[in-house]
Amino acid sequence: MTLFVEVALPVRVNTPFTYQLSTDEPLDAGTRVLVPFNAKQLVGIVLCCKNEIDFDPKKVKPVTKVLDTTPALSADMLELARWVSQYYHYRLGECLSLMLPKGLRGDNPAQKSTVSVTQLTDKGKLVHPNQLAKKPKQQAWLSQLNSQAAISSKQATSLELSPSSRNTLIKQGLVVKTDLPIPILHNQATDPNALELNTEQQTVLDNIALDAGFQCHLIFGVTGSGKTEVFLQLMQQVLDQNKQVLILVPEISLIDQTIKRLKARFDTTFALLHSGLNDTQRNDAWLDARSGDARIVLGTRSSVFCTLPDLGLIIVDEEHDGAYKQNDTLRYHGRDVAIVRAQKQNIPVVLASATPSLESLHNALNNRFVLHRLTQRAANAQMPFIEMVNLKQHEPVDGISQPLHSRIQQHLEHNKQVLLFLNRRGFAPTVMCTECGWQAVCHQCDARLTLHKNQLICHHCNQSQPILRQCKSCSSHSLTAIGNGTVRSEMYLETHFPNTHIIRLDKDSTQTKDALKTQLEIISNGEPCIIIGTQMLAKGHHFDQVTLVGVLDCDSGLFSADFKGEERTLQLLTQVAGRSGRAKDLGEVLIQTYHPTHPLFQAIENNQYEFYAQQLLDARHDMLLPPFNFSALIQADHQYAYTAESALIALKQIPLPPQVDCIGPMPAFMAKLANRYRFHLVLKSQHRSQLHMAITILQNALQKQSKVRWFIDVDPNEL
Repeated sequence: MTLFVEVALPVRVNTPFTYQLSTDEPLDAGTRVLVPFNAKQLVGIVLCCKNEIDFDPKKVKPVTKVLDTTPALSADMLELARWVSQYYHYRLGECLSLMLPKGLRGDNPAQKSTVSVTQLTDKGKLVHPNQLAKKPKQQAWLSQLNSQAAISSKQATSLELSPSSRNTLIKQGLVVKTDLPIPILHNQATDPNALELNTEQQTVLDNIALDAGFQCHLIFGVTGSGKTEVFLQLMQQVLDQNKQVLILVPEISLIDQTIKRLKARFDTTFALLHSGLNDTQRNDAWLDARSGDARIVLGTRSSVFCTLPDLGLIIVDEEHDGAYKQNDTLRYHGRDVAIVRAQKQNIPVVLASATPSLESLHNALNNRFVLHRLTQRAANAQMPFIEMVNLKQHEPVDGISQPLHSRIQQHLEHNKQVLLFLNRRGFAPTVMCTECGWQAVCHQCDARLTLHKNQLICHHCNQSQPILRQCKSCSSHSLTAIGNGTVRSEMYLETHFPNTHIIRLDKDSTQTKDALKTQLEIISNGEPCIIIGTQMLAKGHHFDQVTLVGVLDCDSGLFSADFKGEERTLQLLTQVAGRSGRAKDLGEVLIQTYHPTHPLFQAIENNQYEFYAQQLLDARHDMLLPPFNFSALIQADHQYAYTAESALIALKQIPLPPQVDCIGPMPAFMAKLANRYRFHLVLKSQHRSQLHMAITILQNALQKQSKVRWFIDVDPNEL
């Protein structure tokens, strides 16, 4: 009997392709196969196996090779991929490919990498090390191998074991070199005892029922309220049921802190999935998760696509964070996919944040999510005292006002740590001529060049050029750096606090491997220091000894053209302020602003996040903005602006469902990026089904476009 398989391939076509099997053994859906496609061999995922097809079998090419003995993707993940493909209007074959680690997107076998080790043979186990007392180097090998089962080459070097002595032992048949799979990350708990929960924490824990099937829970807790301890005790219940836990964090910078706490608490196996790993490490971790050997899987956004056979709980920490939204290729939102995955697998999902997104807060207030509040800090810690510094009265020098300078001095004298937040890296955001007003701009983007110590850099396309000595417009030498970046403020701090360790945390200072980890370890040691950095500091870090937080400049977020601008500013400042006073000492927060009476700052000063968030929700309701309607963005870009705009003008002529508004085309926020002009169409509707119907109609027309690049972004982060 001839069998055929439908295969999804990672190509720009959204239909499966049919191939013939060379055996009469059917293949399970989710199996990887190598198949011919045009002049290439591609790896695809089997969707189904069938006996008959409705076209000439002679035209069907055979499968080149079956790559898996068991399916690479489970039935649950295939179902999730179909939903992702339909909802985000992205090709199924590419969705499935993105669910695999890079190492399995080719024709590599689905097996863990190996390490070469030295082990005792049966003969060697009978030899006591004392029998080699006259041969101390060989004796050292036997002594070590009697205390540990295998020694890798790296371990042998650190133990100063002689390679030549090992070779002698191999010839004698006492030891043997062999390849073993990389061992799973297995931990022995150092502090397994759960902390005593306060009344609010215990109520939250009691009200999350793990055996009630799908429910989406939102833990809305002030910064430092002990959300993590609730997670840990909830996870213990899941592990006791012999199930797996998936934990998502928004940024790689939070991985080390989180895994440290997990290792201290649990005696179990772990898998880590994030971009800081190489392809081999990611492949091994993914296989440990898929096999069920890893009971806790911790990772960033893409970990939501990891196959877990015994999944019992998904946790999405800092659920509000924009890093959960993928901004290229498949433009999915990790939090939303996690919710859908939990629903399809009928398990609970827990979202947590001190500053929940307006979408999640709206869902919780309307009983779509179960809302849990934590209104007080854990361990009797107090909320920090927040104060505004009016920059109209206190002109800053290199970003630091005199009141903030004095307060930094006071906290350092008490041997405490200071955290300063400035969301601009580099020395200064722009270089300007004071004679004619000319500014250094990027010729490839609609953006100014940022001044760094030794060059001008565009932070959007990474184009760089030497620092200018005279104006390109009037040839004047009156060029000056305008504004402050983290480097400029760092130099001020080094000058005025020469005996204090200054730690700068931004994209530039953490590019080398382990740089961020090293800096965070220095901070965690508790020695007095000043930490200055960008928004990576605001993402859930727990710094025990930070008692003063200074916000150098945050006014730009008040006047953003993006409809989420105020929400993001409210979240960012609330999160930054929450880094202060998380232990026994009362914390202080100084926010420098030219608008100290702005209602947003008043809400932050009085710890009224929910009050101001509700006002933002009311405004969005009046303007029919998300979450009170549904939206999608279609972008076209080309090296000529006219071509990109014309493509969308033509697209707009296509009739759409009457309940869908089509706005545009309009230039993107940054109309020119990397020498390509970008235009948008925005689709809005109060009916999700109508919106997706409109997207499908326009997508079919877009697929016939050959002149422009385009993409579709459902639920965009910016409008």
